[in-house]
Amino acid sequence: MQYALVSYSSFALSFINTFLLAKYFSIFDFGIYGFITLCLQYLAYSNFGISYSYVNNLSIRKHNKELASVINSNVFILNSIFSLVLVLLGGLTLILFPDFLGKYNYSEHSFYIIAIAIIINFNVLYIKLYRVFLNIYKLMYQLLITPLSLFLMILFLGESVQVKDVLIVILLSRFSAFLLFLNSMPLKVEFKINIKLVKILIVKGVRLLFYNASLGFIALSAITLVSVLFCVEDFSQFKLAFTISGMATLIAASFETLIYPKILNKVTYIKSNDLLKFIDYSNSIYVSIVNLLNFSILCALPLLVYIFPKYVPMLDSLKLFIVANILMSYAYVYKVILISRKDEILLAIYALSSIVLIVALSLFFSMLSLPFSYVALSFILGTILFVLLTMKRSIFYLKNEELYSIIKKNFNLRIVIPILFILFSALYHDNLYSLFLAFGTYILINVKSLDRIIKAFKRLIGEKSLLDF
Repeated sequence: MQYALVSYSSFALSFINTFLLAKYFSIFDFGIYGFITLCLQYLAYSNFGISYSYVNNLSIRKHNKELASVINSNVFILNSIFSLVLVLLGGLTLILFPDFLGKYNYSEHSFYIIAIAIIINFNVLYIKLYRVFLNIYKLMYQLLITPLSLFLMILFLGESVQVKDVLIVILLSRFSAFLLFLNSMPLKVEFKINIKLVKILIVKGVRLLFYNASLGFIALSAITLVSVLFCVEDFSQFKLAFTISGMATLIAASFETLIYPKILNKVTYIKSNDLLKFIDYSNSIYVSIVNLLNFSILCALPLLVYIFPKYVPMLDSLKLFIVANILMSYAYVYKVILISRKDEILLAIYALSSIVLIVALSLFFSMLSLPFSYVALSFILGTILFVLLTMKRSIFYLKNEELYSIIKKNFNLRIVIPILFILFSALYHDNLYSLFLAFGTYILINVKSLDRIIKAFKRLIGEKSLLDF
């Protein structure tokens, strides 16, 4: 319970910090900061997924301390090599291309970007290590130290806060967590390389990275395109829209950690005759929760207009991102079915197909000189493609079910009508009446679904094992 409390406090502080920085930074500076966070997201993949293969191998062999120490040592040696390569490539880029990403002042912030990325990559490994050996106090420290430090710094500096101040605080707070993790490690790190083990770690890591990163890249592709095709100020607006819409996604992801093991177990072992009923029930609850979160964000838009008048241009993109969130939620249980049947690679291919569509449409809209909100529209269409492909594949494991019946069952008038109100709001730039119509309509015609949420939560809380760390 302590860990959950700290975790949610960390999420809340992170969003508060984002809003404070949006308020105190100029639109240009917030765009610079947004681009730096984008770079850090990409550099999180610079260790080729060894954190994924690391936790898989360590979890299985943690009781054999000798073998676990060998795995631990080789992973940290590998990460050190990757970090050195990152430093060399970063330095070489600045020497050969001094104006690289000039519109985002990359050269001015490159040291902080690379240093933070390296520390984060090491800390991710430590997080996996301490999760396996259940040292939650160090994990709670690393969760809270950066958002709390940023919050205190922003409160102290106020309107005088600069991008470099934020980067320094992030670097120092992450490094303090790194030092804490180093102290009293449960496993030794010896500088002995096992070539066979290194190959296994890299191959398995790349495979797991391909699946995990491909899903994340659906969103990253849209953000990256705006950073390249549009000016810094437009990117700033777009990034804030995506961050706000991500609030619902983050809360939904936290809920997923509770229900995922149960749903995965059910769809793996449940009889085929009962599988369809279970999917309908589970999907209706999960989708209702995600929808309620997203429609609630819509109601806060008039307040955002009042607090952040300079960010009004981002509101249409935010509405479109919320529609994409709602649509993506319908793929969740079908996605779990595919995972239970070892079809992760297919999910990755579907995600890559969506990325190709988003890129193609965004480039087309850019050629027509349309505003950045059309990239968010591309994101919706890419999301629809991913959802339909996932549903279509799941039919292979569902008896007496067709794609048309799945679509008709999920995308009925109870969700289509509220979505149409949101799209109308984006099309006609209405930030008040149609948004409340969308929320009110959703609540009125989905009363039964909302009642099921309350009953499901009571059952979930009653099952103590699901809330276990």
